[in-house]
Formats: sequence, C-alpha cells, structure tokens
Amino acid sequence: MTNSKSLCPWFLLIASLNVLLSADLQRLPAAENPTQPGNQRRPSDGRIRALIAQMSSTSPKAREAASDALGRIGAAAVEPLISALNGADLLPRASAARALGIIGDKRAVPTLIAALWYGTSDVRCAAAGALGKIGDDRAVAALARLTSDPDARVRQAAAVALRSIRADPRLIKTIIALTRQDVELRKVITALADASEEIRQKAVLKLGRTFDPRVVEPLIATMNNDTSTGVRALAALGLGRIGDTRAVEPLIAVLKEKGAFLQYHAITALGQIGDRRAVEPLIAALKDSSEMLRSSAAKALGRIPDARAVPALVAVLNDKSSFIRGAAIKALGKIGDERAVGPLAEKMRESESIVHVVYVPAAEALGKIGGKRAKERLLASLGSLDVRIRVAAGEALVRMDDRSVIPTLLKTLEKSYPRARKGAAAALGKFKAAEAVVPLVEILKNKQSPMRTTAAEALADIADKRAVEPLVAALKDDDNALRRSAADALGNIADRQAVGPLTAALKDKDPALRRSAAVALGKIADNRAVEPLVAALKDDDENLRRLAAEALGKIGDRRAAAPLLALLDDKDRLMRGRAALALGKIADRRAVQPLISLLKNESSYSRQCAAKALGGIGDRRAIEPLIGLLGDKGLLVRCRAAEALGKIGDKRAAEALAGAIQKDYSARSSLALGLGELGDPRAIEHLAEMLDRGSYSRRVRTATVLGKIDDRRVVCPLIAALKDPFWEVRKAAAEALGRLGDTRAAGPLKLATEDKNEDVRLAASKALRKLTTKPMGR
Repeated sequence: MTNSKSLCPWFLLIASLNVLLSADLQRLPAAENPTQPGNQRRPSDGRIRALIAQMSSTSPKAREAASDALGRIGAAAVEPLISALNGADLLPRASAARALGIIGDKRAVPTLIAALWYGTSDVRCAAAGALGKIGDDRAVAALARLTSDPDARVRQAAAVALRSIRADPRLIKTIIALTRQDVELRKVITALADASEEIRQKAVLKLGRTFDPRVVEPLIATMNNDTSTGVRALAALGLGRIGDTRAVEPLIAVLKEKGAFLQYHAITALGQIGDRRAVEPLIAALKDSSEMLRSSAAKALGRIPDARAVPALVAVLNDKSSFIRGAAIKALGKIGDERAVGPLAEKMRESESIVHVVYVPAAEALGKIGGKRAKERLLASLGSLDVRIRVAAGEALVRMDDRSVIPTLLKTLEKSYPRARKGAAAALGKFKAAEAVVPLVEILKNKQSPMRTTAAEALADIADKRAVEPLVAALKDDDNALRRSAADALGNIADRQAVGPLTAALKDKDPALRRSAAVALGKIADNRAVEPLVAALKDDDENLRRLAAEALGKIGDRRAAAPLLALLDDKDRLMRGRAALALGKIADRRAVQPLISLLKNESSYSRQCAAKALGGIGDRRAIEPLIGLLGDKGLLVRCRAAEALGKIGDKRAAEALAGAIQKDYSARSSLALGLGELGDPRAIEHLAEMLDRGSYSRRVRTATVLGKIDDRRVVCPLIAALKDPFWEVRKAAAEALGRLGDTRAAGPLKLATEDKNEDVRLAASKALRKLTTKPMGR
C-alpha cells in the first residue's frame, strides 16, 4: 500500500506553490477555547443523544448550538458524531462534521474524508473545515481533489484546509515537476491576449479541456471581453464542459446580448452546468425568434430538472418547428412532471405523421413520467399503422415497469384488430412475459396469420425454451422473413437442440438466413457448430464469412484457429480484423506471431484488431510490439494497444504507458485504463476524472480498474461512484471497494445496502463482509 503521506498534484500546486489562485482565501474560524477531553467530567449518554437529536432540527441556530455543545463535550461525543455523519438522516451531517472539527479527534478522519465525496455542499464544506482543524495528512488527497468542486464555497474550504496541513519535504522533486506544468498553464492563459485570433482560439480550446478550476476566471474574462465572437463562443463552450458554477451568472449575462451564435453556446453551457439559476433565463429564451435558440433552450431545460419550466415547455409543444416540439417533449420527459401527461397525449393524437421527431419522443416521455393517463394513451398507440410508433409505445410501457398492463395486452393479442395485436405482441416481448409464450406459439403455428414474424420476434425477446420446437419448425417455412426471425429467436434462447437445424440453415439459398444462423450459432456456442462455421468461412457472401469468424471466436474451439490464421492475409480488411478478434477470443498461442506481424499492416482497422486480440491472448511476446504501437498515427490503434498492454499485465509496459499519458490527450482514457490494470498509482488522477465525467460504459470499467490499484487514494473516488445515476457503475464501485478492503468505505457501503437496485444492494453487502475480514488500519 502506498504511504498515507503520498499527496496528489492538486495539493502540491495549492499547498506548496499557491500558483494562480485568484481568490484571496481566508482561514475558517477556529474553535474558541476547545475543551480538552481530559479536563471535564464525562457527560451522560442521554445528554449526548439529546444533542445529536437536536442536530436534526429545522432551525439552523438550534443545530449550531447542538454542534457547539457536542464540540465542548469532546472525546465522549466522537463515536456518536461519527454515526450521525454516516447516518441516513441528511440534516445533521454538516453539524456533526463541524462538531468533530471542534473536538479535533483523529478517529474522525476516515469518516470526514468519506463525507467529502458523498455529502451535500454544506457537508463537504463542514468536513473540509474539520479536516483542516484536525490537521491529519491522510486527508490531503481528498481535499486536494475537492479544489475542483463545482461549489465555490467548497473549493474555498478545501483550499484553506490544505494550507493548514504541511507538505512532505520528500516531495520537492515532484513540486518542481508540477511547477513546470504550471508554467505551461500560464503560457496558455497568457495566449488568451494574443493578437492572433487563431492562437486565442487554440488557447481557449485547450483550457476548456483541462477541467482545472483555475482556468474558469480567465475563460469568463475571455467570454466577456474578446473581440472575436468565435473565441467568445469557444470560451462559453469550455465553461460548460468544465461545469463550474462560477460561470453561471456570466453566461446568463451573455443571453442578453445580440447574436444568436454566441447565445446558442451560452445556452448549451448553462444546460451542461445544470444550475437552477439558469431556469428563468432559459424559459425566456424559449420565446426567442431564432429556432436555433428555442431548440437549444428546450434541450438545456431538460438537463436541469426544474418544475418551473413545465408550463413554458408545454406552450412550446405548439411551436411551428417540429424539431423544437421534439426538443420540448424530450425535456418534459426528463423533468417527469405529471402536468405534462395531458398535453403530451394530445400531441401524440396530432402527430403520427412526424414519427421520429415528435411522436416517438412523446411516447418515450410518457413512459418516463408514468401514470394512468399515460398508460391509456400508450395502450391506444399499440394499434398505430406505423410499426415505429407501435414499438415506441410498447417500449414506453415497459419503461413504466407496470406489469398490470399485461392482461390487457394478452386480451389485445387475442381479440383486437391486426395492427393492435402486433403492437401488443411486441410489448409482451419487451416485458418478457412468460404467460404470452403459449398464445404467441399458437400464432406462430397458424400459417394464415399475418402476425407470425411479429410473434417470432416477441418470442426472441422472451427467450423461453417452450418456443424452441415451433421456432425450429419455422426455419423451414416458405416466408423468408419468418425464417430469419426464427433463427434470431433460437439464438437468443440458446438451446442446444437448435444447433442441427441452424447448421443446416448455413447452406440455405437465402443469404440473410445464412447470416442469421451464423449469429445464432455464435450465441449458442456449441462445439458441434465449429466445422459448419469453418466451411462458411469460404462462402461467397462476405458478410457471412465475417459473421462466421465472429461466431467461431465466441465458441472458442481451437479447431478453428488454423482456418482463421489463414484469413489474416485475406484481401478484405474487415475479414482480417474479424479473424484477428476471433483468434484473440480462442487464445491459441500459435496466433501470437502472425498477429504481431499484422500490427504492421497498412490498414488501421487490422492493426487495432490485432492489438486487441493480443491483449486477449495475454502472451508477453507482444509487449514490445504493442509498446511500439503507442505512437501509431491511428487513435483507435493506440487505444487498443494501451488496453492490451494492461490486460497482458507485464510491468515493463508501465513506464511507456505513463509517458504516453503525458503526451497523448486523445488516447488518455485508454492509456489510463491500461496503466490502472497494471496497478500503477500514476493512473489514479486520470481514472478519477474518468469516473466523474466518462461515458456510462467507461465509468463501469474505470471503477473496476481502480479496485486493482493498491493505493488509499482510490477509495474516495469509488465512494463517490456509489451515488452514480447508473446502477452498473454503483455495483462496480461497491465490488471494487470490497476488493480493496479499506474500512473508510464502511459507512458509504452501508448506505448502499439500501440502494433501490437489488444488484447494488447485494454487491454492497458482499463488500461490507469483506471489509470485516481485512486487517484494520489500511
């Protein structure tokens, strides 16, 4: 485990250099005459409990008085205050943190650090102030990261706390290196005043990608004062990307100027920041004469879920532009206010002709809002002439997660007119309704029914083995569309009794059925399909050949290695790539040298597939060739090479990856993931940023990788990820915290055991049990 005194770059910049801090930060007031624990009689437990209860008062003065009193009590109040700070009740947390700061007991440090990550702004302020008073250097990494907090009060509290904690002298060399980086930042900021508009544009773009809180004020000044509208717009764009709330008022001021181009970027930035102060100005922008501004204002309001915007957005549903109506509909769905249900239902009646722009978003919005009226409107839409509308209505009903509609859907399936029956079948499939299997199979068997393909598609979604035999029979039907849907369904069900019929379908005269059969065989992954799929590698249909290679990779049988190796020289670059990827999944070491040779192919797609395959095989002979690929001209090639080096797990790649992170901004996320897979703490800063701002899928993987780094600094970002909006990210964070076994995560994990998602609750419970088996004091 890394020494607890190891400090992150943010602290070094602030505590040691104080470079470019624009605000004149003041110290938080110290506690007056704190009572030492040994100088007083031990208070009664009843007195402490009463004061803890008083901190839940709605009166700020009452909470402050309780906090002061508990602070004077001293050591005896520490454990109850820690419990209050970890508790489910949000109201007393800030007061508890404040009281712990007054007491100054180091037992509170881990809990206060955790509060920096999952607390409200008030809690983060109080926890930062308390850590500054206690003066324990274990808090430095978390406090330093807090200097980029979106709330200015939190940033100030963190900076003041950091100034109270001394830096480790052994880190002087690191400070010098960071000073050089700081000089680079100064140069970019200075370039904002350059006479060349092109240079100013490049400087603004670079600053907007730093996510450094120190660049906010220079960007605001540029947005306000630059002579070029283009530069000002780029500054607004950068401020939105950074997401600092200091930019809100300046951006609102820009909306009062003339010029739709600049206003558009300001509106977009306000939506990205998501501060509620922007709601009224954005509502006003909905009435602008510019369609571009009205549309962007509607989108921005959707990112700030404030009920004040509902009446204005409802009014926009009558806008002459269908695109603006669509943006307003999406925003109403995100806000989720039931007042929008009636207007959205009316709009669906009017707008069937504008399917993608208005009707489908309206159905999706109703599914998000829910309620009886929304359900009725969506059920009625299942009878639409347009299949896209039927699908959208069915998916919206599923999103509502109201299974009470299933009996209605079953009745519609049996007795209604054909269009409504098709919509009901699709919806039942999305619900994965097992009770629909029998009636759907009956439809499938009825050769006079026009709904047989729809029934097969629904059975594919439900994936119930009772449908296997009827679907196998449907493979021999005269209707090509039905046969393709039956093959797709058999692949989803993945029952081995379908292997024989599907391998026979690989020789069918319909090329589309042959492709569907290959995909289905890959999903079933039965070794009996290897030889037929190897034969399909020689088919005249290039798409089938690629799909057969992909299926062989999923099956993973080494008999396919030799035929796939032969395809690494195929004239079709896509075929070469698919063959390489399949070999990576089969993981036959005979493929290592041919794949290393493929790394030199002129096709960037072939190179990236070869790199990914080598990562899957994990042979150390690929280390040096993959390191050489970190300088490739193809971005995706560099990314796949970095990720492959991480998967192989050879420490020799660490220095190359760490060096590339400093130079290659475009591939930085993949480089950080590769370095993190090696357990190298130099990836932590970049991974922590990705966990905050990366895509959903990337955040899941980032959380998993952070759990592989044996460093205390990864705990706080993972604790913060327990509040991610996506349950998959929360689950990955809980699992990572369990692997790390740091007891600081106990409180947040306990809260996660009450998560609304069952998988997250289970992962948090398992992680908590692992914490109890780890040695304390990590």
